Amino acid sequence: MRSFALSTWLFLLCLLSACHKMPYLPGEDAVIYMQASSSVINLGERTFISILGEKGNGYPLPDGTLVYLSASRGTLPIEVALLDSKAVAEYQADETFKGDVEIKARCGQSQIIPESLIITIADQVVDSLNIWAEPTQLPYGGGQSQIQVLALDELQKPVPGKIIFISTSAGILYGGGARTTDANGSIRAYLNTEKAAVVTAKYKNLECTVSIQIGSQNIKPVAAFSVSPTSPLSGETVNFNASASYDSDGYIVNYQWDFGDGDSAVGKIVSHVYNVSLNRTFVIVLKVTDNDGGEGVKNENVTISLKTAPLEKQNDARKSD
Repeated sequence: MRSFALSTWLFLLCLLSACHKMPYLPGEDAVIYMQASSSVINLGERTFISILGEKGNGYPLPDGTLVYLSASRGTLPIEVALLDSKAVAEYQADETFKGDVEIKARCGQSQIIPESLIITIADQVVDSLNIWAEPTQLPYGGGQSQIQVLALDELQKPVPGKIIFISTSAGILYGGGARTTDANGSIRAYLNTEKAAVVTAKYKNLECTVSIQIGSQNIKPVAAFSVSPTSPLSGETVNFNASASYDSDGYIVNYQWDFGDGDSAVGKIVSHVYNVSLNRTFVIVLKVTDNDGGEGVKNENVTISLKTAPLEKQNDARKSD
């Protein structure tokens, strides 16, 4: 009887041992991925840690594979079991601790990605408000500038879910008024304006501004010049003086001459010699350029005469003799 009872007990023990499987321990070719539903949370708030497990060949780890978890602060389950290669663990932050919490995972010899998951605990008080525009200089006549607002806490982390009021001194601000910061702590708006404007972002006692300027309209320069002598002869040096040219809203940077006979020159005061066999009129062109790239042009006719008197006057002189 004793031997029968002993053998029965051993049989039942073996049966129970066979039914209870040991947890699967992945090898070093397996990978465990961790990701937080929110990496920045307030004091005492929760976030969820998603866990995904794969073998080296990309196939899922077996159901029931245990992943062991730890957190430097706060509350987190010590282990989760994978189902369809996935699991979710709830992390609960402390009510008093502010700062970074390190979450680690362990599963056999698996590679853990990331090696440490960082959760930032903050009360998410907006500590600083930033605003900028792109571009800050619009052309004459106006245009559109993109406005970006960013709310940061004392740890320089983005603060989502805060209502910020955005306004402009001129133009139309699309996306202005009371706006709520997104998951990245930012707000984007667009300003259409023809005038210089100041865009302001306000949150409680915090305020920041950005200025958008409008480029001025360039007034084109005026080209003017004098010719000396006024009745030049062939072979004689003719002087051209553009000192009378001016630019009312800047200054002239270049004087370009075209003498009408294929030659040209650069400068405020230049000279040229014409050689002709007959009396001939040339069109002189002066082009001046100002410091903003504006151009002014002046055309003037200059007649070049022969040095000898005309044939009719020579005949008259012979008759008088």
